[in-house]
Amino acid sequence: MVSGSLTVHGLAGLGSADASVMLSSTSDNSNAPVIANAERTTVMIMAQTR
Repeated sequence: MVSGSLTVHGLAGLGSADASVMLSSTSDNSNAPVIANAERTTVMIMAQTR
């Protein structure tokens, strides 16, 4: 399970930025949504480390 901040429950310091965190899958190519998710996750991680 992943929290709203994309951290994995039960594992400190581990986050997830892959397609498994998406609530619904796209019917088309998933490349763009996964990249957007990874970019947003990067912003969230950077904000936590400051």
